Amino acid sequence: MKTTNILDSSGKEVGHSDWYQACTNNKSLNEMPECLAKGIIHVDISEQPADRYWRFQ
Repeated sequence: MKTTNILDSSGKEVGHSDWYQACTNNKSLNEMPECLAKGIIHVDISEQPADRYWRFQ
C-alpha cells in the first residue's frame, strides 16, 4: 500500500488547493512545471510492506 501527499514548504497538504488545481488543470504541459515550482512543493510517499495488505482491507 502506498500513500502519496503533495506538500508545500511548511508541510501543508496542497493537492486540492485552488492554485494547485489551476496549475494541473489549466496549464499546458510546458507551463505546468514552472507553475508548480512557484508553490515550492514536494511529494511525500509512504509505503507499507506487501505482507500488511490484508490488514488494510
